[in-house]
Amino acid sequence: AGDVSAPLYRQASLYTRLTLREDAREARAFAYQDMSAAFDAWLKRHPDGPIILAGVEQGAELADRLLHERIAPDPALRSRLAAAYLMEHLAPASRFTTVPLCTSREQAGCVVTWRSLEENNDSEARRALRRALTWDDRGALVTFDGLASACVNPVTGSAGAPRSEMRESRGATNATNLEWGVRPALQRRIVAAECRDGVLWRSRLSSESFRPTGAWAEQRKIPPYNPFYADIEADALARLSAWSALHPS
Repeated sequence: AGDVSAPLYRQASLYTRLTLREDAREARAFAYQDMSAAFDAWLKRHPDGPIILAGVEQGAELADRLLHERIAPDPALRSRLAAAYLMEHLAPASRFTTVPLCTSREQAGCVVTWRSLEENNDSEARRALRRALTWDDRGALVTFDGLASACVNPVTGSAGAPRSEMRESRGATNATNLEWGVRPALQRRIVAAECRDGVLWRSRLSSESFRPTGAWAEQRKIPPYNPFYADIEADALARLSAWSALHPS
């Protein structure tokens, strides 16, 4: 789809995601200045053309703020947005107005966001929603206060779509320790998924490649594999095509 640019930022520790203490929130918010400065540098090098914004977990949290503070209010930047991917991230659905949630794969300038959990893991869902934070107008992280969470199924690329079945899954992968630039092997038709109550519920992954590994701390992080790798890839290509159709050269 194009070159990938990754910002350097001062990442907050795992502890900051396990508590709602004020110092933990401030540590998570601190890295935004790095993200914003990196975006300024990127814009100088890439003054035109489509933008795909993507982040996972903490990266998605920072990209969420960048999207709403830098891209959404700026018509020129907003017109360049092909899509934003806020992966393994909880955010209020009401937040996505100027830049909406994607409702079809043929749409450009929209957001694909989800927080995935294995089906029937209700206790983890309650914990995740209870600890979910969003950005306020002052750039601080605050609790949801009961707001409904946004969810777009990455298999269908659509908010509000029915459950996607395993046969629709384009390919999951575990790229751990893979050499940079090498395309990972895909396991197709391996996961079913459905947005429900603000969470993307997915079926249990049967392959040994997708088993939890590491000690307790490692298992509290987002897993080092991607059940939706090829789905995201196909989605990004479709949205770039949609963007190009709206902006013929």
